[in-house]
Amino acid sequence: MKNAFKDYDRFIALMTDGKLYINPSISFHIACLLLGAEEKSLGDLVFSETGFTGDELIDNYRQSYRKFLFENFGIQL
Repeated sequence: MKNAFKDYDRFIALMTDGKLYINPSISFHIACLLLGAEEKSLGDLVFSETGFTGDELIDNYRQSYRKFLFENFGIQL
């Protein structure tokens, strides 16, 4: 589980700083592969911390980003 916490921190950094969610082809599965993380452990921790599955969290980031673009720049994706 110790590695899952490290992987969780790296996953969140990829989402927030790296804006991984902008790439529509990235799924939670692919994010785990990129991180070298064990998908089940990381998925369980993501759900425990956020109440969302990994893919749901990525989708929520995408929806928020689309809303941001529309509200601030009139860009609709």
